[in-house]
Amino acid sequence: YLASILVNLLGVGYGTVSGWSSAALPLLESTDRSPLVGHGPISPEEASWIGGALCLGGIAGTFVGGLLVDRIGRKWTAWLAGFPLVAAWTLVLLADHPGYLMGTRFLGGLAGGIQYVAIPLYVPELAETSNRGTLGSLLVLSCCVGVELAYLAGAFLPYRAIAWVCLTVPRAFLLTFFFMPESPHYLATVQRHQAAERSLRFYRTIRTGTAVTMSTEFEDELSRLQAGGKQKHQHQGQRTNQHPDHQTPTKPPSLRWTDFS
Repeated sequence: YLASILVNLLGVGYGTVSGWSSAALPLLESTDRSPLVGHGPISPEEASWIGGALCLGGIAGTFVGGLLVDRIGRKWTAWLAGFPLVAAWTLVLLADHPGYLMGTRFLGGLAGGIQYVAIPLYVPELAETSNRGTLGSLLVLSCCVGVELAYLAGAFLPYRAIAWVCLTVPRAFLLTFFFMPESPHYLATVQRHQAAERSLRFYRTIRTGTAVTMSTEFEDELSRLQAGGKQKHQHQGQRTNQHPDHQTPTKPPSLRWTDFS
C-alpha cells in the first residue's frame, strides 16, 4: 500500500497542473489584477495556448514513457516524471510572460503522459491479487484529488501561493519514492533474480533470513517470476540469434535485368 500511495503522489501533482488553469486564467486575463507585471493581461489566443499545452505535453510524455519504461524500469521512469512537475511550478513562480505558463502546462502534461505509462505497469506488478484492483484505481483517484486541491488553493490563496502549495507535492514524491524498490516483475525480466526476490519480500513484508518460513503463496509467486524472466530472456535470445525456421538465413539472390526479358 505504501509504494502505491507514494507513486500516486505523481497523479496528485499532475492533477494540480490540470486544475490550476481554472483559477489562474481569469486572473491572468484581468486588466487590473494580472500577476504578469511586465506583460499585462493575456490575450484569448495566449490563454488558448496555455490551456492546450497540457495535451501537447501529454502526447510527448506517452512516447517518452514508452521509451524509458522497459529500459530503466517502472520505478525510475515514474520517479523521473517528478522533475517536470517541479520545473512546471518553478516557472509559475518566475513567470513574467505567458510563454512561461505555456511551458508550465507542457511540462505538467509531459509528467502526466509518463505517469500514465509507468504507474499502470508498476502498481499491478507489485500488488497482490487480492488488492490489485483497489490499488490500480488509485491513479484516477489521485488525479481527481490533485484537481480539487488546485481548485481549493485557487479559491483561497494568492496567485503565487498556489504554486508554493502545489510544489510541495512533487517534491514530497521525489524525496519519498526514491527509496522504494523496483517492481519484482521487471527485475526478474532483466535477470536480476536476487534483487527480484528482495523486492518481492519487501512488498510482501517478509524479512530476509533463513529463519523466516516462507508461505506457499510467496514461494509460488517467486517461482513464477523467475520462470517468466528466464523464459522471456531465452525467447529474446532465440529471436536475436536464430532465423524463424531455426536455420541460418541465406542472402536472397540478386535480380538481373535479363530475368525480366
